[in-house]
Amino acid sequence: MEMAERSPRTAAELAAVRGLSPRARGRGAELLAAIERALALREADLPRLSPAPPRPVVSEEVRRRIESLRAWRAKEATRLAVDISVVLPQRLLDRLAQAAPRDVDALREIEGLRRWRVDAFGPDLVSALSALP
Repeated sequence: MEMAERSPRTAAELAAVRGLSPRARGRGAELLAAIERALALREADLPRLSPAPPRPVVSEEVRRRIESLRAWRAKEATRLAVDISVVLPQRLLDRLAQAAPRDVDALREIEGLRRWRVDAFGPDLVSALSALP
């Protein structure tokens, strides 16, 4: 952000930018050339951020399944000493919560859920999904 705000044009100005990695500093000439190209752009040619799409409306049942799966995932990740995304990435967690499979065989039908996850976590996933009131 600081580089964007300062728009350094010389090596000395670039050196004054805080937070620039040594690797980036080693490519100072390229950075300065890129800044010059960006500053030469017309306002109409600048990239625009698209608004984020609205989040889908999730039913109360699906929301409870998501929370149950998140709690299970956090405990499992701690037990295995891995990041939670290794246990179950959010996109798969959401798919499982939507589909609400009732048994391990139904887990195998979830798009993107790899066999190793079903083998390693299948019964626990089904339990986490069915342990709700």
